[in-house]
Amino acid sequence: ISSCGGDGSGPVTAASMTASGSTSLTGTVGQALLVEVVVTGSNGNPFAGGVVSFAVTSGGGQASPSQANTDQNGRASTTWTLGTTAGSQSLSASSGAAAVQFTATANPGQPASLEAVSSFPGQFLPGATLTQPAEFVVRDQHNNSVTGASVSFQASDGGSANPGQGTTGSDGRASTVWTLGPFNGTQTLTASVSGASSASVTAEAYDPCLDVRSYGIGQTATGTLTTGSCQIEFDNEVRFADIFMFPLTSSGAYEFTVTSTFLNPFFLLFDPGAVAGETTSFGSDLTVKAFLDNGNGTKQYYPWIASDAGGVGNYTLTSKSTCLLYTSPSPRDMI
Repeated sequence: ISSCGGDGSGPVTAASMTASGSTSLTGTVGQALLVEVVVTGSNGNPFAGGVVSFAVTSGGGQASPSQANTDQNGRASTTWTLGTTAGSQSLSASSGAAAVQFTATANPGQPASLEAVSSFPGQFLPGATLTQPAEFVVRDQHNNSVTGASVSFQASDGGSANPGQGTTGSDGRASTVWTLGPFNGTQTLTASVSGASSASVTAEAYDPCLDVRSYGIGQTATGTLTTGSCQIEFDNEVRFADIFMFPLTSSGAYEFTVTSTFLNPFFLLFDPGAVAGETTSFGSDLTVKAFLDNGNGTKQYYPWIASDAGGVGNYTLTSKSTCLLYTSPSPRDMI
């Protein structure tokens, strides 16, 4: 590649090349950068009319045009569109033996996606602080991890996140410590970042002593006491129990019958308005009569079905309105 000199000494060739600006550039993945070089001829003057070739040597991307002619001042330029993978990228410019190397640091783009990278299998007690952090990753539209993005955390069901806001590190990740709310059920921790859809993780909170089953007078309920049921201590002995709730709309006498596969079923009525009356027990069968006062409104009563010490097995609970034959409260009933 040459141009004609004016002194008749022979063809002029490209002798040297410099960048018109810095050879170390910074941009965002996919960004277009202007690259310009200045070529000097073997005669020491600007090398006009020569051809400069531009080639991407790492990082993907492209140079357009890939060849450009030098102008009167020996200048030639191209548009370098960075590749979509964050990191170091490079481009070469050459004309004959003259060459320049350019490097560019391609930074990730703006947040485009948010993803949970942790999970919480199994069950946890309500109110528990989970030992494993809840972790999320932020990526740009080209799947590069985004550094320095602000992520907000919000817990459901009365739970909390500490911290409530975090900043992604070099791996695009931000995390928080999740404390569950005080209720049974599936709870959710949601992460949010500007520019992307939110992401969430779930955890199952379960305490058998908070597992209250709705029940009505006249209905039949069946259940199974296991060693995983709610544990209570009565008469200095550990017992397993299930808990029910039913609304009482009128005061009166009611009869509760427990038929079980374990011996000595136990029936507890927790409410100040419950007055225990007659109790009849036959091994695995128990009948309790009680006067229940709704207090001129609707009151929620909480009967518990419990085993004898360490007992487990199936049971059936029935109830009905009855005439109460009042006797002194049985020691087997708790008022």
